[in-house]
Amino acid sequence: MRAPLSVLAASTLLCAVLIAPRPAFATPADAVITRESAGALGVVLPPSPEQPAASETSALAPEASARTEDEPSPSGQAAPQDAPQDAPQDAVQPPSSAGESVSNGSAAGEPKAAPQQPDASPAPASPLEPPSEPGPSVPPVAEGEYVIESVNGGRKVLDVTAGSTSDGTNVQAYESNMSPAQRWRLTFHEDSGCYTIGLVGTSKVLDVSAASARAGANVQIWDDNGTDAQLWTIVKMGGSYQVVSRLRRDLVLDLAGGRTANGTNVQIYTANGTASQGFLFLPATVTVAPGATLPGTDGSYQLISGPSSLGSVVVGRAGSSDVRLLDKDGSPSQRLYLKRDAKGYYAVYAIESGKVLEARYGSVVPGTRVQLAFDCGSAQQRWALVRNANGSYGLVNKASGLALGVADALAGTAGAGLQTLVANEGEGQWFWLEATANLAAGPAVTDKAGTYIIRSANSLVQVIDSAGGGSADGTNVQTYQSTMSGTQRWTLSRVGDYYTVARAGTSQVLDVQAAGLRDGVNVGLWHANGTDAQLWKLVRRDDAYLLVSKLRADLVLDLMWAGTANGTNVQAYTANGTRAQLFYLLSPDPSIEPGVRGLDGAYLLAGGGASSRHVADIEAGSLGNGANARLYARNDSGAQRLYLKDDGSGFYTITVIGTGKVLDVADGNVVPSTNVRQWQANGSDAQKWALRLNADGVSYTLVSKANGLVLDISGGVIGNGSNLQVYDANGTAAQRFWLIPSSILTEGVYSIRPLSNTGRVVDITNGSSASGAQAQIYVSNGSLAQRFQVVYDAETGAYRLRTAASGGWLTARGSSVLQVGSSLTTPGVENLWRPVWNGRYFSLLSTSADLVMSLGAEGSSNGAKLALRDASGSVTQHFLFMPERLLAGGLYEFRSGLGANLVLDVRGGSSAAGADLQAYAGNDSLAQKFYLVPSGEGYLIKNFASGKVLDVDSASSLDGARVQQWYLNHSNAQLWRAEIVDGGGVRFVNVNSGKALEVAAGRTAFQAQPREGLASQRWTLKKTIGYGWVSQNGTWHYFYRDGSSRAFTNVAYSAFQAIRYTTSKTNYLLCIDNWNCRTIVFKGSAGNWEPVQDWLCSVGTTKHSDPTFGITARGSFEILKKGYFMGNDPDYFYWSEFYVPSGSPDGEGQRFHSAGFYRNYGDPYTPGAPYDTTIGRAETHGCVRLWFDQAKWLYNTCPIGSKVYSY
Repeated sequence: MRAPLSVLAASTLLCAVLIAPRPAFATPADAVITRESAGALGVVLPPSPEQPAASETSALAPEASARTEDEPSPSGQAAPQDAPQDAPQDAVQPPSSAGESVSNGSAAGEPKAAPQQPDASPAPASPLEPPSEPGPSVPPVAEGEYVIESVNGGRKVLDVTAGSTSDGTNVQAYESNMSPAQRWRLTFHEDSGCYTIGLVGTSKVLDVSAASARAGANVQIWDDNGTDAQLWTIVKMGGSYQVVSRLRRDLVLDLAGGRTANGTNVQIYTANGTASQGFLFLPATVTVAPGATLPGTDGSYQLISGPSSLGSVVVGRAGSSDVRLLDKDGSPSQRLYLKRDAKGYYAVYAIESGKVLEARYGSVVPGTRVQLAFDCGSAQQRWALVRNANGSYGLVNKASGLALGVADALAGTAGAGLQTLVANEGEGQWFWLEATANLAAGPAVTDKAGTYIIRSANSLVQVIDSAGGGSADGTNVQTYQSTMSGTQRWTLSRVGDYYTVARAGTSQVLDVQAAGLRDGVNVGLWHANGTDAQLWKLVRRDDAYLLVSKLRADLVLDLMWAGTANGTNVQAYTANGTRAQLFYLLSPDPSIEPGVRGLDGAYLLAGGGASSRHVADIEAGSLGNGANARLYARNDSGAQRLYLKDDGSGFYTITVIGTGKVLDVADGNVVPSTNVRQWQANGSDAQKWALRLNADGVSYTLVSKANGLVLDISGGVIGNGSNLQVYDANGTAAQRFWLIPSSILTEGVYSIRPLSNTGRVVDITNGSSASGAQAQIYVSNGSLAQRFQVVYDAETGAYRLRTAASGGWLTARGSSVLQVGSSLTTPGVENLWRPVWNGRYFSLLSTSADLVMSLGAEGSSNGAKLALRDASGSVTQHFLFMPERLLAGGLYEFRSGLGANLVLDVRGGSSAAGADLQAYAGNDSLAQKFYLVPSGEGYLIKNFASGKVLDVDSASSLDGARVQQWYLNHSNAQLWRAEIVDGGGVRFVNVNSGKALEVAAGRTAFQAQPREGLASQRWTLKKTIGYGWVSQNGTWHYFYRDGSSRAFTNVAYSAFQAIRYTTSKTNYLLCIDNWNCRTIVFKGSAGNWEPVQDWLCSVGTTKHSDPTFGITARGSFEILKKGYFMGNDPDYFYWSEFYVPSGSPDGEGQRFHSAGFYRNYGDPYTPGAPYDTTIGRAETHGCVRLWFDQAKWLYNTCPIGSKVYSY
C-alpha cells in the first residue's frame, strides 16, 4: 500500500470546505477521495446520505419537472421570454479583468431581455441522485469566500464579465485567474435555508435577471435586495453540487449549451444532472504551512520525476515559460535552484533564465498550468516542501494549496506538462532532489574589509572597473587594464558573513541586476539598499577569491565568455571552477617590509649572474619620462649605471645616473607584469625598492614598496631588449639580480645638461678659446664650446673637466665657473670637482670652496651664467653628464690651423683611388667637402665628390707616411680619432698608427707624431652643403642643396657643361640633344643650373620630302606659344612651340608635343586610342615628340620665354 502523504498543519493543504476530484460524470463512482481518507488529507466533503443536509435534495423534483414555461416562478414573477441565455457563441470573451462590461440595463426585480430560444443542456446518461425533500436548516457548505468551479471541464469558474461591478453585469464561465471578478462570498440564511452568493468586496450578489422563473433566464449581478431571485440552495450532486434557484426548485445554475469556452453564459435551467450544472466550491484563500526543509542549504538541484530517485526524467524548461518533464541530459535548462525565504517557503528558480516556478494566477482550481515567470515574491511563486515517507518530496503551492505534479499515469514520462493538482500522494507528485555540486561552497572569509584593486585571475592586468568612469545607478561594470584610477578601487564593507563592494568614495555598490538568479545576469552599480543583490561572500581558492552572491549559494561574479579584453562584461554565473570567476584582492597601499641596509652607491644591475653581460638599461639612453627599462649588453653608459640611495627606512630609490630619472613602477600599479620604466623622482612608493638578499648570499630580489611585486625579467629570457617588469614573487632566476659596483662618472666626452632643462647645455661663452672665458647655459648646438672631457685624477679621486673650446679646464673662481689654462695646467683645488649626492641627484662640488656648481639667477635661459652656491638639494644644482662624440657626423670643410684660408683638398679634384690630399685655398668645390662618419671609437673621413675615404698609405705606422684617398675597407688605417687640442679645434689621430693628420704648405698630407700646439695638426670644422655633379661608378649623380640626389645620363651631364653659363629669360632652360634623342630640362640661372628632367624623345629627320619640315632646328630659341591640341585627328596634345621657320605657310613651326592619339569626340580634352607613340628615334617633321605626361609637365611648368638650346 502506498505511503500516505505527510500531513501538514491543520490549515496546510486545502482548508477546503469542498474540493472534489475531477469527475468525468459518466457515473457517480468517479469520486476517488473517500470519507475515510478525507480527514487525513484535511479535506472537507459534503455530508453523507446517512446525514443529509437541510437542503441536500436534488433539483430534479417531480413538481419542478412538470412545471411549464408559462407557469409563474415560486416568487410569483412571470418568466420573461427575452431573458439572455448565454454569450454569443462566435465571440471570444476576454478575461474578466479586461473584457467588456455586459449589463441588461434593468433595475433589480424588473424584467430583463432574454434570448428568444434558450439553450438546453444535453441530458445525462442517468440521473446523478434521486430527488429528496428539504431537511433541517444546516448549511451544506460553510460560509466563506470561494472560487466556484464548473465541473464541465476546462477549469472554468463563475466570472463577472469584464470585472464590472455594475448592476446587470452578466455572469459567465471563464478560465480561473483568481481576479476579484471570480471571488464569491457565501452567506447562509437559516430562516430560509438558502444562500446569497455575493461578489467579494462589493454589495452585488448572484441574481436571476428579472426574477424570471423560466428555464434559460439569465444570471447577473445586482445589489443585494433579499428577493428570491438572489437566493440559492446548494444540493449535492455526486461529487459536485447543484446551485438551485429559489424561484423554482427545478431551476439550477447552468452553463448555456453545456459549452466550456471562455465567455460561456451562465443561466438557470431545468435540472438535468449534467456536468454543466455541477459546481465545486473552492476556498479562495488557503493557508499552507511552510513544511519541510532541504537536507542542506539552498542549492542547485535536478527534480527527478517518477517512482525512484534513479529516474531519467526531470523537470526542465521546454520554452520561454513552459515547464515540462524532460529526458535528463544535464543541460542548464534542467537545473533548478531552491531558495528558502525567511518564512520557510521555497522559490524554485530555473538557473538558465532566473525565472521561478509559478502556479498560474495562484489558481485554486486543480489542473492549473505551472510556468516560469519573473520573481515578484508572490504566494503563487512560493512552495512548501513536503517530505514523503519514501524519501521523495512534494511541492505544495502557497497560494493554492495544490501540489506540483502530473497525472500519475504520466509520472516519469518525458513531455508531460506540469500543473497543480489536489494532493493525493500519487507518483505524479513525487520528486527526487538530486543536488548539483556547488563549486562555490566554502567558509566565508570575513577579515578582508578594506579598499582594493580587484584583479581577475584570468588576466595579469584586467581589473574590475566601472564603465566610462561612471558612478550613477545602472552604470555597467566591466574589466579593464589596470590604471590605478578611482574607477578601479573598491571598498569591501563587512555585513555578517558577506560584504558590500562599493566603488571607493561613493555609495554605489556592485549589484545583481533586478536581483536576478539566472546565469548571465548582469552586474552593475546601484546605490546601497541592503538587499541580497548587493551582498557578496568571499570564498578562498588558494590566494584568490570567489565573490558569491547572497541571492544564490552557487552564483558568483564572472567574466562573460572568460574575456580578457578591455570592456569584458562582468556578470553573475553558476560557479564552474574556471579562472574567469576568481579574483585577487590587491591593496593599493600594501605594507611591505624593508630590506637590506647600507647599500648606497653606484652599481650595474646584472640579470642572470654576476658575470652576466646583460644589465639593466634605459632604452636608447632616453632622458624622457616613461622611457623603458630593459636588459641590454653591458656598455657602462650612464643609461646602465644606477645609484642606490636608502631613504632611511630600508627602501632605496634607484636613480639612473645618465638620465637623472629613477626606476618607477608604471602608475604605481599593483598588477603583475606592470612595466618598469624611468620617471622623474617624486618620492612615491612606486619609486622605492626593498632589496632582499637571496639564499645564495650574493644575489638580490628587489621588492616594490608600491605593490609587493618583485623586479622580474619578462619571459625569463636574459638577452638584449628583455623587458623589466614587476611580477608575483616566484623565486626563479628571472627575479634574481646582482649588484656590480660602478662609478658615478667615467672618463669620456660629455655634454653637461641642467636636470631642470635638458634641452640646454653648459657652454663656453661665444665659443671662445681664451683662458678666462665664462661658462654659461645655452641651447644645444653640438659645437666644441659645448663638449667637455672628463678626466679622472687618481691622486685625489676627483675629476677635471677639459673644455673642447680651448683645451683648458672648468675652474671655480670666486662664485663663477670659467675655462682656464691648457693641457699643461696641473690638477688643483680650483679645477677639481667631485660628484656628490644633493637631495635627489648629484651635484658637482668644487674642492676649493665646498660650493656646488649651480644655475645662477637667470636660471637656464640662453646666456645665463653658471655660479657656485651652497648645496641645497635644489634641482638647479643638478647636472647630467651625457656621453657625446666630440664631433657630430656631417658634411664639413676641414680648415687647417695654418690659416690663410687653407682647407683639406683632394689634389686636382681627382676621384681616383690613391689621389693625394693637400692643404689648398678654399674654393667651395666638392673636392674640399668631406663627410665625417662616426664609426666605432673614431670616424671615417670621406670625400663628397669621390666617395673615397682618408687612408694611411699601406697602413704605415711611420712618421711622414702619406695620407691618400682610398676605397673603403674598414681597416684601422682609415679610422681617425678626434682629440681636444690647446687653442681650440681638434686633432685627428689615426687609430692604426697613433699618428696625427698633418699638412704643410706645398706638401701632400701625411701623418706625424701628435704634439700640442702644432697648427699643422689642428683642424677647425665648418659645416657645409654638398651639391653638384658627382660621378659614382661611371654614372653621374646630381646632389641637390636639400641633400637629395638623382642619377642622370651622361648626355645630361654633357648638356650641363654646354649650357652652364647660358642665360634664359625664365628660370628654366631646355636642351635638345638631337644625336641622342634626349631632352634635358634645367632650373636655376646662368652658372647655377640644376638638372630636373632627363627625357628620351623623337626628333626631326631629313627623310621627309619637305625640307622645311625635316630636321629639328639647331641653335638657341625660346618657347613662343602653347596649346592644348593641334586640331587634327589623330592629334598631338600639350604643345609648346619654340621655332617658326621663315616662309612657314601657316606661321606654325616646330614644337614640343605629346605622342599621337585619335581624338575623343565625347571629350575633346581627353586623348582617345594611341596613334603614333614611337619615342627615341629621328622620325618627326622637326617637332620634338614626348610621352603624354612629359609634354603635359613641360606645358604646365616651363613658361613662355624659356630658353631652348638645340644641338
